[in-house]
Amino acid sequence: MYQYFFKRSCGFSEDSKGVIFDEEKLLKNYDTIKYLYGQLKDVHSKNKEVTPISSSLKYSGEPWTNNSAVILEFLHLGEALNIIKPFIAKTKTARISTLEPTLSPKDPKFAEWYKGYETKMKKAEGPEPAEK
Repeated sequence: MYQYFFKRSCGFSEDSKGVIFDEEKLLKNYDTIKYLYGQLKDVHSKNKEVTPISSSLKYSGEPWTNNSAVILEFLHLGEALNIIKPFIAKTKTARISTLEPTLSPKDPKFAEWYKGYETKMKKAEGPEPAEK
């Protein structure tokens, strides 16, 4: 799967350099990538759009990285999995899917939060075969 992030069709002067993804591995890691996106400040703030700068901020407001290449790779992953839409040149923003806010395992509130998160995810998956 070849992924372009900044596209001519979205108002940029040319398509950005593409990134090649192994679709099978991408789909295998979908839940993990979605979990990581859930830790963004924009997700916790229920913003409907992200910018390259805002996508580098954890829910605490601190940057999770200052490396712009890593941020772009993360954004490419999100777009490849339809977690975010392509960036629009005019607004320099991308729409983000409605995601469940998540916490880092290093967060002191993680254990308590995870109990509720785990229950919610099990309900979303449906009953276990033995429970039917």
